[in-house]
Amino acid sequence: MVDGGTKPPLKSSGGTVKRLLILSIKPVFTLSIVRTAVLAGYRTYVASDQDWGIDRLSLHGQRRLLLPRESLANGTPEALERINEYIERNGIDLVLAGDTDCTRMLTVHRGAIRGAAVFPMPPVEVFDQLNDKWSFYNLLVAHGIPTPRSQLVTSLDEIDRLDLGYPVMVKPPRGEDSKGVRRVDDRPALLRDLERSAREGQLPLIVQEFIPGPDIDLDLLADRGELVCWLVQQRVGSGMRFPADDRLVALGRAMCRAVQYRGVGHVDMRIDERTDTVLAIEFNPRFWGSLPFASWLGVNFVGWGASLLEPGRPTFTPQKGYCPWLGSTPGTVARWIGRGFRGPGESEAQQRAWAMQFLDPLPEWWDWTAKRLARRKP
Repeated sequence: MVDGGTKPPLKSSGGTVKRLLILSIKPVFTLSIVRTAVLAGYRTYVASDQDWGIDRLSLHGQRRLLLPRESLANGTPEALERINEYIERNGIDLVLAGDTDCTRMLTVHRGAIRGAAVFPMPPVEVFDQLNDKWSFYNLLVAHGIPTPRSQLVTSLDEIDRLDLGYPVMVKPPRGEDSKGVRRVDDRPALLRDLERSAREGQLPLIVQEFIPGPDIDLDLLADRGELVCWLVQQRVGSGMRFPADDRLVALGRAMCRAVQYRGVGHVDMRIDERTDTVLAIEFNPRFWGSLPFASWLGVNFVGWGASLLEPGRPTFTPQKGYCPWLGSTPGTVARWIGRGFRGPGESEAQQRAWAMQFLDPLPEWWDWTAKRLARRKP
């Protein structure tokens, strides 16, 4: 049934492999979900605003519906009708969203999807509360969940009322991929930063206490406020370590119960090296870029999320371990040959993931080549 918690390939009532439509305007996220869904047994289809992207290099990213970016991100009636026509024409079983914009769109318009199930998601009000870093901070404070002290700056007049030591982190209330997040080391530098931001119309901004220590994250799937499956993860070089740390799980459980969360989420946290306290930083109420590592370890969040739509549910067994990067590049292929044609990683789930990656190498080879060409530029 389960290899380390992975859901087996899903079948429709006719016995064929189920078909998944991914709504996404961010190719990197699309590729991560495509790869994860394939390991869960799905045939993947993509609705995107881009005919070209790193996800299109994958063998599994070829079946595609093209829509204008704003139409897809906002869920216009025309875009929704074309999505529904595509669902009917291709026999789609399940629809999910990848990036932040498409995820919010689908939370608003899930009722307009016809002929296919929609992946479990929170109400739009909960999505907005968690996606906005300031409202999320206030939620944490209200429920006594540890988090760095933060203040919202809406004008330059408020800098004198900041009650934080330096350095501090400055970030916009909304965004992804750490875009716009920076460290500021003293008051003059913060004043210059905020003055520039005011001129460019980028206020309000959150000014947050800087916490020294390592980053650590929690991947989760919840249903009506209760955790269904989870992983604690921490980047180690190009690989990912999955330690057992009940502190992060307890914090994630408290957050999900506070808002009766339903769906997948990725919580950024940090361990304060001075006190060994875990503090919550951000909650991303969507899929995340490092998602493939979870499925490589053996916990497939696409498969587990789909199980919430089916009768019965397998029992989740918490996982820990280490997963190397399994992308097919010249380096990993050389190691594969050197290991007697045995792929990187040790578990059955990792061997299966390597086989899939090895047979679908173009995204990683393109990225590998592009980075090396960029290094050669004067």
